[in-house]
Order: sequence, then structure tokens, then C-alpha cells
Amino acid sequence: LNDLVRLMVAPAVENMMKEYTPSSMKQKEKFYKKKYKTLIVPSTPLGVYLHLFKALYSMLDSDFELIKENRPFADVSFFGFLKSELEVEEGKKSSNSSCSMQFSSSGMPMGNFGSCGV
Repeated sequence: LNDLVRLMVAPAVENMMKEYTPSSMKQKEKFYKKKYKTLIVPSTPLGVYLHLFKALYSMLDSDFELIKENRPFADVSFFGFLKSELEVEEGKKSSNSSCSMQFSSSGMPMGNFGSCGV
């Protein structure tokens, strides 16, 4: 149980805390406005979540004496994943714009393959 908390649960809670910091929330809001051109109005003050995650982390730290350094897992955020995913999707759209190849719901190619170089 100690290893599970130290290696997986505590780093996950740390990442969740980072997602709700004011700077991270501003960065996400700016990105969403740019990408989706939407107005995002939070229904709950998001600082509430940050305080909850901090309380959970401090409880884990006092119960399991967490090690603060030497983490085996990368420190990545949801925003980083979202940004990378959208960049990949935009790259697919631009590289497939001249391709007339179509795929079935099972992922199998269908139709004309001529313009795709397959």
C-alpha cells in the first residue's frame, strides 16, 4: 500500500493540484477561447478543488511520509496532453487533405487508394 500511494496516488494528486492553479486555469481558458472560440463560465469557484487536493496531499504526506524527489513517472499535465492531441489532429488534417482514402468504422481502408500513395 505504501508503494502504491508513494509511486502512483500521490503524484496523481500533485498533477491534479497543478491543473487547478490560477496560472494553469488562465492558460487553459486562453487556449480554449483561441481553439474553440467559446465563453467558459465556471459554475463553481475552481479554487475549491485546489484546496481539496492540497488537503488530500497533505494527509497522504503525513500518513505515508511521501518522498518529494526521484519520481519514476513524468510530470505532465492534462493541458499538455490536450495541446499535443490537438496539434496531432491538426497535422492529420493537413497531411490528409489531398487523400481520398476512406476508412470503415473498424479502421479498414475502403474505396479509391490512388491519391493516397498506398
